[in-house]
Amino acid sequence: RWVYVLPKRLFTCRVVRTLCVAYCRLKLPAAVNLPLHETLSITAPHSDGGRSIQRLISGCPRLVNLTLEAVHRLKRVSVLDQRLRRFTLRCCHNMKSVDIDASELSSLDYCGTVPAERLLTLHGSPGVPLCTMDFCIVLSEDAGFTGFRVFMQKISDAKHLHLHHRKLEGRFFSGFPLFSILTRLVLQGPLVNCGTVVSVGRILEQTPNLEVLSLYMEVHVVYTKKKDDTLGRDLTMGEEDDEDDLMEKEKDADDSSVAPDEEAMVPDESSFSMPCLRHRVKEINMVHYVGDETQRMMARLLFGNALVLERMCVVLVKGTFALQSKLKNEIESWVVADAEKVFL
Repeated sequence: RWVYVLPKRLFTCRVVRTLCVAYCRLKLPAAVNLPLHETLSITAPHSDGGRSIQRLISGCPRLVNLTLEAVHRLKRVSVLDQRLRRFTLRCCHNMKSVDIDASELSSLDYCGTVPAERLLTLHGSPGVPLCTMDFCIVLSEDAGFTGFRVFMQKISDAKHLHLHHRKLEGRFFSGFPLFSILTRLVLQGPLVNCGTVVSVGRILEQTPNLEVLSLYMEVHVVYTKKKDDTLGRDLTMGEEDDEDDLMEKEKDADDSSVAPDEEAMVPDESSFSMPCLRHRVKEINMVHYVGDETQRMMARLLFGNALVLERMCVVLVKGTFALQSKLKNEIESWVVADAEKVFL
């Protein structure tokens, strides 16, 4: 199969500051020398092993922004000789360990499996201010549960956190670590049932200084055999593998995000009367509000307990004027604070 190979002289160019490579082969020269290079992004390299990727990183002494995405042959990476400010690791599912000098790290973006305990080591880190976590694959049973708690503990000094929770069961949040200095929180994922609402409450209990809360409420998708899911699929799979993959997706979609005993738990007003809502939260945003039972419960509990709220914004889905007016009036009736109300 034809593959584009990057010219070797590119890796010894002394004036290059930014290099973004995707779906090609690096084929590095004997010596890599990029003395002024600051931004490096590598996506799905062809046939390049972990040693080549490490050599390229090591050849950039002034590197401050590193992105690694879908580098399947990379198992270990070390960035201890450079002081990164931004690090992104996406879908490198075979990664075993990452060692970073995090003394100046200001942004960490992770998308992948709920990691094992020793995946990420942040050396000299006083705390990473901005963290984005998206666990697209959850390990079974206790391995994933333990890994999640340990990983979140490592970033518990964050000030801003964007957490994708669509793949996480409710039990993952029963031991959610304390984020004592977190001021901005974004929770992205569907509100499936009462258990998801309970999980949000558990997170808020661990964020005593939260000021801005945003909920990006995704649609709860159930895959069917009629859905065209060829984009991004490995076209070398046979029909039998394809059916197994589809059955796995349907199983994931049907699985509850919480334990059975939590699904029917209906939180009351007092359960959301937590310190951050009563004394700290000044802004609440809810995006993709359709007004189903679970979303209405979430809105009522949040706005009914946010005593010092200054601004609220709800982005409604498209619908008739009558329906949107009804949703708007209902939400306004739950707001107890004298806050600016924005509906989009």
